[in-house]
Amino acid sequence: MALFRNIQNPIKDFCSVSFDAYQSDPQLELGAAFTKITFSEYDNFSMTDSGLNYDDVNNVYIVPKSGYYQVITSFRFGDGVEPVNYGQGAHTSNADNPYFLWNYINPNRQGSLNVRATYFDALDEIRMIAYAEDDTVFIRGAMTIIPLGS
Repeated sequence: MALFRNIQNPIKDFCSVSFDAYQSDPQLELGAAFTKITFSEYDNFSMTDSGLNYDDVNNVYIVPKSGYYQVITSFRFGDGVEPVNYGQGAHTSNADNPYFLWNYINPNRQGSLNVRATYFDALDEIRMIAYAEDDTVFIRGAMTIIPLGS
């Protein structure tokens, strides 16, 4: 038996959101808290949402039906950011769990990519979250969600 079945149209509920806060007012500054990324607040907010599942007011993807989804999150720091511990991921809550990827930055063009596949229930609200142990500016970020099947 195939792991993923009932994939009628996997692109139907595809969603990708991104932002560019490089010269934005406000810029995305994070401190020591698990923070939901509010994509629509920043410059060059971009969204591809074939299933109309992304709520750009609350900045969450509302899972249309229970099943497996691939969630990809990425972000980039400004050049020359001071060394800092940081993390990023996406899930239904703002917390440190297995879906959250921790890393350490040294100056010069640092970024992070987190890719995972997991099961979500219908109406779960997936949000991208990030954390930095010191005040740090993130300049670009993206979250992509791809339905895999039930």
